[in-house]
Amino acid sequence: MPGEKAIITRNIRVQVARHVTTGLLMATSDDMPRLAVAAVDENEMAECLPIVVKDLLEADGATVLSVETHGDDHLPKGFTSGTLVANARLLAA
Repeated sequence: MPGEKAIITRNIRVQVARHVTTGLLMATSDDMPRLAVAAVDENEMAECLPIVVKDLLEADGATVLSVETHGDDHLPKGFTSGTLVANARLLAA
């Protein structure tokens, strides 16, 4: 319909590192250079990461419908990675 904007998905790969001594988690992304999220555990990271991704996208002028994060799906069952994927649903400009 005229005037309707398309919905696009932006996939943002996020690397998560754990501090050897404190166990603190730090998330950064080459896909989103300003992203830096610290968390004490995986639950806090899962809670904070979508909020920060949404805030950064909106600061760049995007209309964000949702942000969901999940593990890297290409790994075999039973393996874990220090990589997450943030899927952001945006209205096309």
